Amino acid sequence: MTTVFFIADLHLGHNKEFIYKRRGFTCVEEHDEYIIDQWNKNIRKRDVVWCLGDMAFGRAAISSLERLRGIKHLVLGNH
Repeated sequence: MTTVFFIADLHLGHNKEFIYKRRGFTCVEEHDEYIIDQWNKNIRKRDVVWCLGDMAFGRAAISSLERLRGIKHLVLGNH
């Protein structure tokens, strides 16, 4: 069975301290790895995920989206 998820504002690769420190992390890499790990623990290969903006900031972070399981539909945000 396929499950549909909705998520927004992951801010992968966003190295502004107010993003990752407010979320309890010491650096953006720690923040991103935690999000990717938690995502992959909960999303299966055939699940559908609607990503409603502000997923990644910068080319390196955008390429990290490939590490996330599921069939992703990206809706642009302001990042």
